[in-house]
Amino acid sequence: MKGAENEETYYIRTKWKDPSDEFMKRFAASKPAVKKMSAGKSLIDKSKARQIFLDDIRWKESAEVNVGAHYYFTGIVHFYSYVVARQKGSWEVVKEQR
Repeated sequence: MKGAENEETYYIRTKWKDPSDEFMKRFAASKPAVKKMSAGKSLIDKSKARQIFLDDIRWKESAEVNVGAHYYFTGIVHFYSYVVARQKGSWEVVKEQR
């Protein structure tokens, strides 16, 4: 795939495994691209890939979720906690804490 090495991509995993196909459908139109972690095993340029690990997902109510996560980028691990809510038909991060 010509030019793919210059594109930033997010690789995601939940609770030590790839997310379901149903979960991944939510990211089909995302820019940058979001793919399952297993798709990034042979990355051409790891400096442009962000590996995201969803460690803890807790539903507060039907349209709001607390998510504990960390991501790995250029050799550094970053830890975050998010509140994600369904607004106007899509899921949005409404609060982020480092």
